[in-house]
Amino acid sequence: EGEFNMLDRLKEIYGKKIIENAKTFDDNNYYFYTPTTHQVFGISKTISTEEYELLKLQYVEKKVYSKNEKQESIYTYLLDNGHYPFQQKKLKLSIFKVNKIDEEVLEEILTKVYLNCYTIKLYDYLICFYQENFEIKLNELIETISVDLGYDIYMHEGIYINETVSGKQVYNYIETYIKDNVLNQKMYSDIATMVIFTINHKQCDEAIDLIKKQTTDVVLKNQVNKDILDVMVKNDLNVSLSAKLLYMNRNSLLNKLDAIFKETGLNLQKFTHASAFYLLSKRQ
Repeated sequence: EGEFNMLDRLKEIYGKKIIENAKTFDDNNYYFYTPTTHQVFGISKTISTEEYELLKLQYVEKKVYSKNEKQESIYTYLLDNGHYPFQQKKLKLSIFKVNKIDEEVLEEILTKVYLNCYTIKLYDYLICFYQENFEIKLNELIETISVDLGYDIYMHEGIYINETVSGKQVYNYIETYIKDNVLNQKMYSDIATMVIFTINHKQCDEAIDLIKKQTTDVVLKNQVNKDILDVMVKNDLNVSLSAKLLYMNRNSLLNKLDAIFKETGLNLQKFTHASAFYLLSKRQ
């Protein structure tokens, strides 16, 4: 109902310049998705630049690409319930907020560092899907760029996605981050931060359930991993003591922890990550 009211108000302001429930697209109009139903409406490009920029802050603009089919397929995946648009079986999602004049520089750096890196824009944020490079820590890379080049970059290091994850779920995850005024004001956050800050918020249940599906549900099928989590938590993340109690060589335990990190993005040697992991493991 709220969306219809918003569109009604736009119709009162712009009259025939508004195209409701647009099905075809041309170069004479801008097109936007409504937030919940993802219905597409159009508005004439005769509106002012200021009005256009304001609409972009309130709605997700539907881009109709003639030269970039990959970006169009990603928008379709996220907003039109399209198919998983990537050939890669597993990619990582991260979200960035940077000054517009610096976006191209950031995109160029990301595509040079990460294989199969794809970027789109949502709500004035840069959304990036990429193949993880474990030789380079993303937060350290972004911190270096910020310091060396003087860019003010807000970054959220997000979940891994694959073809089992729907575009609607990914969109909800992105929207949860963007709408949380605590999370999106942090220069750096990750999935552990999101879990700790939002796990008790009912409106964030879908995003938390997706994180659980992509993290604890994957690795805790293995009883050894369950034992590792329990022992690490009970012993304040002390690797040497945990290895001893698990009857495991210390290096073997470190290798197991590294495998869990590469699978989920959660590092059980970090307090916030172990806390998030534990909270997710207890979630019904």
